[in-house]
Amino acid sequence: MNPFRQALDTASAELRHIARDRRTVLSTQLYALLGPVMLVATVAAVTGEPDRDPRLGVVGGEAAPELMSALRSSGLEVETLPRAPLHPGALEDREAVLVVPGDLIGRRARREKAVLTLHLRQGADADRAERRVASVVSAWSSRIANAELVLRGVAPNLVHPFSLQPVYVDSQSSPQRLASFFLLYVLLAPFLAGVGAATDSATAERERGTLQLMRLQPLIPWAWVFGKMLVVALFCWVGTAISIVVSLLALEALSPAAAEGWRFSADSISILLVAVTPMTLLASALLFAVALQARNTMEAQTRLTLTSVLPIAVGFWIIMAGPDVSSWSFLPFVHELDGLTRWMVGAAFPWTSAVLHFGLCAAGFVTVMVWGAQRIVSEDYLGSG
Repeated sequence: MNPFRQALDTASAELRHIARDRRTVLSTQLYALLGPVMLVATVAAVTGEPDRDPRLGVVGGEAAPELMSALRSSGLEVETLPRAPLHPGALEDREAVLVVPGDLIGRRARREKAVLTLHLRQGADADRAERRVASVVSAWSSRIANAELVLRGVAPNLVHPFSLQPVYVDSQSSPQRLASFFLLYVLLAPFLAGVGAATDSATAERERGTLQLMRLQPLIPWAWVFGKMLVVALFCWVGTAISIVVSLLALEALSPAAAEGWRFSADSISILLVAVTPMTLLASALLFAVALQARNTMEAQTRLTLTSVLPIAVGFWIIMAGPDVSSWSFLPFVHELDGLTRWMVGAAFPWTSAVLHFGLCAAGFVTVMVWGAQRIVSEDYLGSG
């Protein structure tokens, strides 16, 4: 019998068996659905709505017309209020309320310091409002102080001899950093989506006693393993595809400004789905190898859960440590978090590293397949069940 036909028959039978257990199917794809929700919720909480100007209420603004003018000039949506909010609900749809003390003019005449109070609600939009108001108040206060110094015959530069000019040297832009975390979620998807299929295809097969029956059939070991691994790879790829599509659609719908400059077209999503296929092959091979080494289902699930931490550990090191990995972009994890990340924010697609990356992942898949074929026919493996 044709070995590839055997592999397809094995894969078909395994897929039908797993599909009958709906809990396994749902649990394997649960992260693919929850991951995007977690990502979008995190992004929305951190970034808020950058395109919208913060809304600011001002109490007692009539005592500081210059400040009111400066606040409006900064782009803030300023509204005069009769009184300060006494509870968070009183902020209504505003991010902050600035309270100017009623005796501001008298304090200025007496050369006393006046404290302006800013009432805030928690959130990224409120943080932007706080920074904007603080900048305006600081500039306004400096202008008043400088005017007073000039009237007294003192040059302002003598009192403020130094100034600070921020210079950002981080080569990774905010959209690129966000894209890196998005692809980190994508890397985690195949490792979690394939756990159930790997456990059922490798470990549970021996527990059910069907592995002994397989040896009585005219099956080629590598074809049998290949068919099993194809099913695990299918679950890994489907989970990854769901994670990508749902993440991009949710991000574009709920927080489009956060991913400004990303590639959101149907062609780009299709390319991304193809580009992550090698990683799903490598993930399925790793999961199958770990499951094939386990003695029972519980041990397999424990080991597979620990294996799923691998992309998180490597991914966070690449993103947060910020090493120069451009020359190693053909390696697994590095290719996704470096090459694909740059492509998502506008760079050319890294065809060379993509081909090398596919070769490495395919080699890993074939290596596990050959090792698995030897493993399942060994007396040590059959006797350890």
